[in-house]
Amino acid sequence: MQKLEVVRMGLFLMIVCAVAALALAFTATATQPIIDENRERELQEGLAEALPGASDFELVEEWDGGSMYEGYGDDGTVGYVVSIERSGYAGPITVLVGIDMSGAVAAPIKILEHTETPGLGSNIELDWFREQFEDKTREDALAVNDDLDGLAGATVSAQAVAGAVADALGRWSTMMAGVATGQEIADMDDGVYRGSGRGYGGNIVVEVEIVDGRLVRVDVLEHAETPSIGGPAIERVPPEMVEEQATEVEAVAGATATTWGVIEAVENALFALGVEDADFDLSEIPDGTYEGEAMGYAGAIRVKVEVEDGELVGIRIVDSYEVHEYIADVYRLIPRKMLEEQRIDVDAYSGATETTMAIIEAVKLSLLQSDEMAEAPVNDVDFSSVPDGVYRGRSEGYGGEITVEVEFAGGELESIRVLDHKETPDLADPAISAVTEDILERQSIVVDAQSGATETSEAIMRAIEDAARRAIAGEEPGFEEVDLSVIPDGSYRGSAEGYRGEVVVEVEFSGGRLIRVEIVEHEETPEIAGPAIDAVTDQIVEDQEIEVDAYSGATATSVAIMEAVMEAVRAALDEVP
Repeated sequence: MQKLEVVRMGLFLMIVCAVAALALAFTATATQPIIDENRERELQEGLAEALPGASDFELVEEWDGGSMYEGYGDDGTVGYVVSIERSGYAGPITVLVGIDMSGAVAAPIKILEHTETPGLGSNIELDWFREQFEDKTREDALAVNDDLDGLAGATVSAQAVAGAVADALGRWSTMMAGVATGQEIADMDDGVYRGSGRGYGGNIVVEVEIVDGRLVRVDVLEHAETPSIGGPAIERVPPEMVEEQATEVEAVAGATATTWGVIEAVENALFALGVEDADFDLSEIPDGTYEGEAMGYAGAIRVKVEVEDGELVGIRIVDSYEVHEYIADVYRLIPRKMLEEQRIDVDAYSGATETTMAIIEAVKLSLLQSDEMAEAPVNDVDFSSVPDGVYRGRSEGYGGEITVEVEFAGGELESIRVLDHKETPDLADPAISAVTEDILERQSIVVDAQSGATETSEAIMRAIEDAARRAIAGEEPGFEEVDLSVIPDGSYRGSAEGYRGEVVVEVEFSGGRLIRVEIVEHEETPEIAGPAIDAVTDQIVEDQEIEVDAYSGATATSVAIMEAVMEAVRAALDEVP
């Protein structure tokens, strides 16, 4: 009887456990969608907090322990948010790091999840701790209790967060270089190549070797990492790359920045394999100025290269779509390095490999096509055939576009005015003065160039030639004097050709004054033309004159605005009785 009672109780307990298990399973099934929905909402809120200005996010990459989202605003990509999971003291910590297009942490980091000890490790959520990561970049050291303020009694938690931020910046840098997902080692040519990347203590220089489509060797030649911290990464990462035949390997704990420095250096070296070597000798290139173009990360990059006596004497970026702030250093340092070393194949700039290689390719293409791309010679023009009037012409100088305004009367060139240029003042100003005086005195476009400013001198001559030929071709003289006080009240429209397309303006007159100039349509590059549009339209209204100073760096846009306003004014004058 007693035995039967035990069996009965056992069956009862079994049934209770089964019912409880079923109830828990049912509850979990019923509540899981709500849990998932809450997690997704928290993620989206966290993404928006980490990257202000972005309203939509798209998952672009996932890996074990992290993911990357691209953030979009009204004008396109605002930046990226990297979600990184690192081991803290009590468990995993998930950190959201927003990174803008300059490569800087865009806002205080967001701690999405953690199980750290309340009052100690949980202080990673404090505002002052999270805020100190804002504006940090790949170039900044992130050592807790050294570069960053730590947390008393929670060093492990603070270091985990700092490591997550360093990891996020490293992954952003590699992604922006356009290498990690775009290069296949098996497709690369055999050879030994070098590259550099930014580590914790400075640049890391590596040498890699490819044999039969395999990565057979990665040697770290130079570094300034702390032996006790970065040393393990220097030792472990290269052989792991060879073993896995991949550049992206797991970061060494406590040495994230060093790991990413090695990865970036190797990828820079491998990426350089994709650039075709140019078969030319600088000493054989004729003196002259040449142009070339290649595709960068965001679009085409156009360069102007000047050769004199078999040496590179000038390299400038004259046009590009790479408008983000972090690219500015690339444009400055890579050409300088080419000039200093007198060679084209220089090391890629850390974090901007694709842009660097585009500059290299563009320079090579310019020199390979030097016979076809030299500046056009200056041709004289018979002034007696030029109609009376004021005309404008443009030509490319050493520093950028030069715009001139010339006046013809009675078959002679009466005046020359340089409206806008970007030449070096100390060299260009004397040349501008001397060349324009010489042209007026001789009544000939072809005069001697000024020593030390040959390209500027010839650009002025070509700009005057351009203006004269426009006049002969029947183009209307520009910016004639107009009495705006006689124009009837109302709104009028005009258009003119800008740098990338038609610019349409609407002007409004009231009480004999021009009270509004508005750009209603244009195709200019917003980042470049935007300031010119605001400055020129405001200046026209303020001065009550159509002809104002062109905005530096956007001459074509500025002139187009003035020409469009002039066309609108002519339309208004047609209504004057």
